[in-house]
Amino acid sequence: MHREVPTLQDMAPFPEVVRHFLATNVSTCFVVDEQSRLLGAISIHDVKDILQEESLSALIIAKDLAHHCTITTTPEETLARCLEKFTQTEQEHLPVLTATSELYGIISQRDVLDLYNREILRHEYLGLSLRGEQSQNSVHKHVRLPHSYVVEVTPVPPWYVGKTLRDIELRSAFHLTAVAIQHGTTGEPDEFPDPDQPLTVSDQLVLVGRPADLQRFASVLDKQQPTSHPQAIDTNSRTDRLSK
Repeated sequence: MHREVPTLQDMAPFPEVVRHFLATNVSTCFVVDEQSRLLGAISIHDVKDILQEESLSALIIAKDLAHHCTITTTPEETLARCLEKFTQTEQEHLPVLTATSELYGIISQRDVLDLYNREILRHEYLGLSLRGEQSQNSVHKHVRLPHSYVVEVTPVPPWYVGKTLRDIELRSAFHLTAVAIQHGTTGEPDEFPDPDQPLTVSDQLVLVGRPADLQRFASVLDKQQPTSHPQAIDTNSRTDRLSK
C-alpha cells in the first residue's frame, strides 16, 4: 500500500483540477471531502472531455467529475483478495479505506502482480541448489532467474542495522525483495526473513530484483544515507497529455 495518494478536495474548481493533472504524471486522482472520506475518482480522460466544453468549465467542481469507486479494500485485507478484486474492475488502483470510509492509501494492480511474480521466484530460489563447491555460503553471489530477475547476496548497510525489513521498505524504495537472510558466518541455512526482526551488522540479505535496481542499491552502500527512489519521468509533456 502507498500512503501518498493523489487527491483533490470535493469543492476544488475545475481550473484547480486541470492544474493538478498538469503538475503530476498520474492518470487518476481521488476526490475526498473535508473528513478525508472517499467520494470517487477522476480520470485524466474526464478532464479532457470537459476541456472541449469551455462553457461548462467555470461551473464544474471536482465532485461533479468524480466516479464512484465500486471496488475498494482495507488495510487488513489480504493481497490474494486484492488480486481477485482487480479481476472485477478496470481500475488500476484500489483505494484503501478505513472503517469510516477515510482514504488511507492506494494499492496498484502492478504492485500486486509484481509481488506475485516475486513470490514465484522465491519458491524457485528455494528449490535451487545454490551451494558453491569452493564456498561455505549457501548461495552464490549472483544467480540469474527468469523474467530478467537475479538473486544477489549483500551485507546489511550500516544505516539499516537495528531496523527491520518493514522499516526500510526495500520494495518501495528500490523495487527489491528480501527472499532470505543469512546470519553472519555461522554456517546456518538461509532463513525466511522476519519483517519485524531487527537487522544486525553481521547479517546478509538475499535479494531478488532486476540488475539495474540491485546496482542502484549497491551504489548507496558506501554512503551514509540511502538515496530516495527517483520518480519515473514521462517522456511526453504534461500539457500534451491533456491536449491530445
